[in-house]
Amino acid sequence: NSADRGINGCDTRKNDRGELTHLFLGILPIIAFERIGFTATPAFHSLLMILAVVIFVGALVFYPAAAIIRRRHHLRLIPVIHIPPAARIILWITALLYLVFAVGFSLGLSDPMEFASGVPSGLNIMLIIPLIAIPFTLSSFIYTVVIWRNAQGSVWGRLVYNLTTLLFVTALWQLYYWNLLGFQN
Repeated sequence: NSADRGINGCDTRKNDRGELTHLFLGILPIIAFERIGFTATPAFHSLLMILAVVIFVGALVFYPAAAIIRRRHHLRLIPVIHIPPAARIILWITALLYLVFAVGFSLGLSDPMEFASGVPSGLNIMLIIPLIAIPFTLSSFIYTVVIWRNAQGSVWGRLVYNLTTLLFVTALWQLYYWNLLGFQN
């Protein structure tokens, strides 16, 4: 790494390839900026979160709506061409857990004054939900393998199940990334 006097009298640091990696303000670098990769940007995480919420809400609405429509019109699915009921229930419960966490966590952050005396108890309770979602996410992943191996459900149904499961795993990764998976320090 090399340091230079760079942009507007600020100190900079470059990597071995000559790319700017750090920017220090003034002579005393008490404020430093570090270049981050795309996956560390708020825009990337916001995009993933919005996509996940849309898909999870879709799963919460679609599976019960499809069941109601089938029941109302006396439609029976041929067992080979539908996703097993247990897999659908696991997917639905998992989506519900992640959405309850997202809403509860957002509400827990709504009053910043509550943090003056520590982490609000309601927020601590919300941190339990992702831990409960882990075995459901794992079960959803296992069902993904099973439904593809046994060719259960339509190709579109399997792809949607895969996408939803992938977003469950992504949600866990984001929670881990932001130190929100359980009670970490």
